[in-house]
Amino acid sequence: MFVEPGWKELEQRFALHATLGDVGASSHPEGPESPCATQARDADHELAVSPEPIQRGPARSCMEVLELGFGLGTNLTLYLACWAARLRKPSHCRETVETVVFHSIEAHPLEASELTRAWQHLIQTPSPMEPWVPHRIDAAPESPPHTPTAPDTSALACLCAARRGPPAWIEELARDRCYRLPGQHRFELLPGFFLDLHVGDAAQVLCQCGATPQVVLLDGFAPHLNPRMWDEKLFRALRRLLPVDALLLSYSTAPGVLALLASLDFMVTRMPGAGRKRHRLEAVYHPRGSARQRAVAGGDTARAAWHSATLPQADPANSTNGGRSSPRHMVILGAGLAGRTLAAEALRRGWSVVLLDPRPAAKVEACALPAYLEHPHLSADDNPLARLTRAALLLGRRSVHDAPLHTGRIACLTAAESGRWATILARLRDRSGLATDPWEELFALHPGRVPPALHLVRAAALPLPPLARALQREALPAAIQHEGGVWRVVDAHGALLAEGEVIVGACAPAIALMCPPLLSGLHCTPGASVVLDLGTLRSSHPVWSFGALLSGRVQIVRIEPPAAPMLAPCLQIGALHENAPAEQVHARLLEGLRETLGLDAAALAELRGLPFRVVRGDRFSVCDHLPMIGALPDLLQVQARYRDLQRNAGLPWPRSKSAFLLSALGSRGVLWSRLGAKLILDELEGLPPIVARDLCAALNPARFMIRAARKGVGHNPLGHV
Repeated sequence: MFVEPGWKELEQRFALHATLGDVGASSHPEGPESPCATQARDADHELAVSPEPIQRGPARSCMEVLELGFGLGTNLTLYLACWAARLRKPSHCRETVETVVFHSIEAHPLEASELTRAWQHLIQTPSPMEPWVPHRIDAAPESPPHTPTAPDTSALACLCAARRGPPAWIEELARDRCYRLPGQHRFELLPGFFLDLHVGDAAQVLCQCGATPQVVLLDGFAPHLNPRMWDEKLFRALRRLLPVDALLLSYSTAPGVLALLASLDFMVTRMPGAGRKRHRLEAVYHPRGSARQRAVAGGDTARAAWHSATLPQADPANSTNGGRSSPRHMVILGAGLAGRTLAAEALRRGWSVVLLDPRPAAKVEACALPAYLEHPHLSADDNPLARLTRAALLLGRRSVHDAPLHTGRIACLTAAESGRWATILARLRDRSGLATDPWEELFALHPGRVPPALHLVRAAALPLPPLARALQREALPAAIQHEGGVWRVVDAHGALLAEGEVIVGACAPAIALMCPPLLSGLHCTPGASVVLDLGTLRSSHPVWSFGALLSGRVQIVRIEPPAAPMLAPCLQIGALHENAPAEQVHARLLEGLRETLGLDAAALAELRGLPFRVVRGDRFSVCDHLPMIGALPDLLQVQARYRDLQRNAGLPWPRSKSAFLLSALGSRGVLWSRLGAKLILDELEGLPPIVARDLCAALNPARFMIRAARKGVGHNPLGHV
């Protein structure tokens, strides 16, 4: 399928007015398309340009495209090329669409090497391009020589770019190496252009996808070749995601497909095709009935659907960035790991941030570990905890600005544990259903080793984000007030500490101010770790021989500070989850170090004599071991509608639009804080979530309130329709 994005039409009717050019390989009723046809519909290579970056601020307008069938990434390539050409325009000439999220569902993604070979074969095959370009997307007429022209975003210009070589986004996937794992994978290929690759069965993905696409590209095989992609259940699941006036495009015009779409409230039109295709399908979603229209208008997510009456129009007179809204203000309660991670990400996106914490900045920084071991949680059934930790780990590795410590984790196993892990890995590989095993990029089992070991290849010690000292205010918040859409934080004397349109609680004490009922689900566990100074340790000591993170009785990581060579390397050992004296913590953790590394008495004695410091902290968690990330419940609306919410599990639980929580991170602070910062900011900026809907519900701070209220009723774990 070959689609030309019309940005002007999008802003006018709030659905992408697109035209089709070439036909996708999987859409031909006659069978797969020829390499000549495939070559004529792809272009990328705009990744090599240096476009003017977009300062992504709050409340930006987002266009979402959903593709059923990724294939060789042809549709992605064209959209990316058109977006790159748009970025080269001057800021004042750009339209109000500031973000594009390209969703693509694929059950069995190809490896990066296979994609490269396929594209090289297509490029080596000569193909005339002009016959495949329909009249509606013809190239602009040639300009006289030496006459400056605007960037050409026509389909013909994008098609010509396909001759230059394989698209550059393949290199991004090759560097990631884990994009073929089940789940949702997000890549920012250009400023403001995101690829969300959903790996899994299309019907299951659509049931849990948080997208609100304005354009849907049906790029599956023909109905008689792949009936599962044209099943009524799949289209009903797809319809639940669509806003009014959503556009559905395909080259399949089978009578059964037309009748099915017409029965599902689509206005179906059979349009002239191109090339070998005589016709193409263009369907616009217009739900019938007031109940269905209200359901679509309200939406079942925090992001409002695109409607012509509600899309905010930019006011150039009040904007300093080409029509974009000015950054809003955010107040973060708590300057610990979660608070400063959120602040760093918000500043990068153009927000104005204030951190409130009564502790001095130096003390806050000292309470955090210098680096922390992160690894995927593994389970035979791939439960929500396993999926979330895997998504968060991959997100951290893709978005970290400082290079992570290149290392893995080796967990020593007993014979029984080795057999159990072999069973778990076999089940995971069976669930993936892929010809090659991408799970090997995450871990590998070595049963022949004595003792057996589980090597987490892709585990890492992710560095903590630097503390923005200038943003922190050392103050003790006593109360918060919400008036006129602005949150105000005051101290015990009523003096104003900070104010902003958005407030985020990033520590346990903030929950008492923002939503006291949530405190009942928190549990506090004290923790203590030991950091040894290795500056005076002899070079032949066994500690210098291991290059991976080790886990036996304790977790051990050797930290080399590359950014500060004047600092001595250190050995971090932890953690002891109890309030014990420093000497006892030191002794017990060194004993665990001896058992894990197998040190003799002399080597252990040398480590005992090294300078050390004990790092202490409290870890707050909940009973299901998942954090609290997301919008807080609107207690006033919950109280007013409690009876209805209790009896009807289909009603959405009222949520605040400007108050959020990022807390209860437990022992995975580095992992959850990055994921939580992305989820909160994406919701504020109108982007779809980076995880599935059931995983978002698993992180909902009000999940225990919802379960308690609906206990014994038809329980809906999502808390919404």
